Amino acid sequence: MKLTLTPELRVGIGVIDKQHEELFSRINLLFDSMSRGTGKAQVGGVMQFLEQYMRSHFATEEGYMASHSYPDLAPHQSQHRDFEARLSELRESLQADGIGEELAIRLDQLLCNYLVGHIARKDRAMAEFLRTRI
Repeated sequence: MKLTLTPELRVGIGVIDKQHEELFSRINLLFDSMSRGTGKAQVGGVMQFLEQYMRSHFATEEGYMASHSYPDLAPHQSQHRDFEARLSELRESLQADGIGEELAIRLDQLLCNYLVGHIARKDRAMAEFLRTRI
């Protein structure tokens, strides 16, 4: 599945939308690598980048939320920590077991369903709040 930052997923805050675009681009690279079977080293490298980039991206969002007293900061942060933990577990599974159908399904669920759902609901709600204060 190819991820696209559709108008429904744009939050309207430039830096966050740009980060989401980069995330989607890297996720698409990950899925392309997996579908080509280019080896767990390349896929592992993309996943490691995603982990690092997600931390940076989440720090950006959390900085905005904290500086503008976003009332749902704590639950939003909790979802970020959950996502980071789940992505790390998947990278560890990749290193231990290689690229398999189960891992591909779990990655698809996390990166497509969970992340897209998070952006569509939580990030858009955050952005609506922030746009009234920025």
